[in-house]
Amino acid sequence: MVSLKHTSGDYFPDRVFLIKEGSDLEQITLSPEEQNYLLSRMAEDQRLVEINRFPGKMLFVTVAKTKSESQRLEYWRRKGNEVSQWAKNEKIASFDITTFTGHADDLMAFLEGALLGNYQFLVYQSNAAKLKSPLKEIRIDDASVSNGQLDEISRLAESVYQARDLVNEPVLRMNVAELMSRFKQMGDESGFTTEVFGKEAIEQMNMGGLLAVNKGSVDPPAFSVMEWKPEQPLNERPIVL
Repeated sequence: MVSLKHTSGDYFPDRVFLIKEGSDLEQITLSPEEQNYLLSRMAEDQRLVEINRFPGKMLFVTVAKTKSESQRLEYWRRKGNEVSQWAKNEKIASFDITTFTGHADDLMAFLEGALLGNYQFLVYQSNAAKLKSPLKEIRIDDASVSNGQLDEISRLAESVYQARDLVNEPVLRMNVAELMSRFKQMGDESGFTTEVFGKEAIEQMNMGGLLAVNKGSVDPPAFSVMEWKPEQPLNERPIVL
């Protein structure tokens, strides 16, 4: 899982900038030649512009014109995914990101796309170490985004990773017993309780639909109830999914 944190004053050699048309490029230390090159690529609607600056790289991600806020955020999610692939191809382990788009939620959408785009399922790959993405850390140079927001987006990505892992496991591995075991493990790690009902309990609760579906399986049925009860809940009524 890629770590998200704020910059501490110094910068990594590799940097990513989110910019829009009209951004004040004077805030970025560029030579006249580099600035002219960037502006010329932007004029040609090139959305990812890379400038090599040994020992690192500078990648400029430019915004496209969108009709709505939802389209704009989806655009940045997609660009986040593209940048994560760029980092993988360039064997980049960490980079700093600075935004000049004027919207903090652009950065959050970008980070969401970058984290989700870095997901890999390599459990059964014989050359997993070679295929594994080198990206380990993204540092944010933007005080408008709080540590709490970074933690929230990391938890979101981690949850999606877990769901993808469950789906990607072959059926011979991910049977009922293994699925219930994974649910319990998630509960232990995240702080919610997991109660698993076996066939006898399911029969006592008259869950005929579940029992009928299970007749087509060689594995016995199971039903899990996962509960999270915070000490100071914000909602008066429980949420049932």
